[in-house]
Amino acid sequence: MAELVYDAKQLADGQAFILLQVGRGGASNQIVADITMDLTAPATAEHLAPAIMSGFEFPAREALTLAQRRASEMGVRAILIVDPYGLLSHAKINRYE
Repeated sequence: MAELVYDAKQLADGQAFILLQVGRGGASNQIVADITMDLTAPATAEHLAPAIMSGFEFPAREALTLAQRRASEMGVRAILIVDPYGLLSHAKINRYE
C-alpha cells in the first residue's frame, strides 16, 4: 500500500508519486479532492498550492481510495496529500457505494 505523505520534503528526488489536492467545491461546499497521477519528485510550488475546486471533483474519501488503488496498480509508493485546511479528516464516507 502507498504511503500517505503530507510533507513534500519526505519524497526522494526522482520518486514517483500521486498528488491528491483536497478542498471545498460546488454549491453545497462539500469536501472534494482532485487526483493528479504520473508525477515525479521533487514537487513544485504549483503542486503544493491550494487548488481551486469547481465541485466536479470526487468526494474526498472516495478520491483517496481511488488514489490508493491506482498507486497499487502502477507500483507508486507515495501519495502526496495537499490539504492546507485540514479538511480530509472531516470528509464523510460515501454511503451510496
